[in-house]
Amino acid sequence: MQTRPRPIDSYLKGATDGGAQLIGGDAAQIMILFSPGDLLEGTNAAIFGTEIGNPIIANLDISGLVYVGATLALTAIAVALTVRRYLRIAA
Repeated sequence: MQTRPRPIDSYLKGATDGGAQLIGGDAAQIMILFSPGDLLEGTNAAIFGTEIGNPIIANLDISGLVYVGATLALTAIAVALTVRRYLRIAA
């Protein structure tokens, strides 16, 4: 008996086989900068010289310094929001 492919399989295949082509190049570059996993992958590639395993990210023309800067910026924002939250708690 042959099984039918699940819808999630088609979605995942489209996402890994160039599904990002549905999004324009500039929009894809901006969206990547808000994805923590993609930022870490790009930062690792920039700092340690590893290859980016995700073909969608690898095909984007983003400098390694942009990944590092975006990672530092998002980390600073997260720390600032956390500190602000704990300062508002009444002792």
